[in-house]
Amino acid sequence: MPDGSVRYVWAVPPGEPLIGVNGQLVLNSVRKALSMQAQQGRILGSAVVYDYKPSPDSEIDQVNIELEYLGGHAEVVATEYTLSSGGVTFHEGAAKTYSPLVFAGNGTGSP
Repeated sequence: MPDGSVRYVWAVPPGEPLIGVNGQLVLNSVRKALSMQAQQGRILGSAVVYDYKPSPDSEIDQVNIELEYLGGHAEVVATEYTLSSGGVTFHEGAAKTYSPLVFAGNGTGSP
């Protein structure tokens, strides 16, 4: 937020079932809501975190974090992970820049 505070928003609250949730639709809705906030000057940056699967039948578990800032920087950080009785183990990650999605409409990125 402009005052430096951080606000957390969940598309699906933690612990709620994901049955029948269209992940792509939810992700696009979150990006659109954040974009509207960015255009109104209400946010300075955003981080969208979600599980990603390369295909529906994939055995790979991966988490993506899309980071964007007012100045136009947009980068996705991704890492595969494994779940076990001992918790979560994150593996080596990767990062890649992309054209802004949230801050695209405010003159800092491509529309």
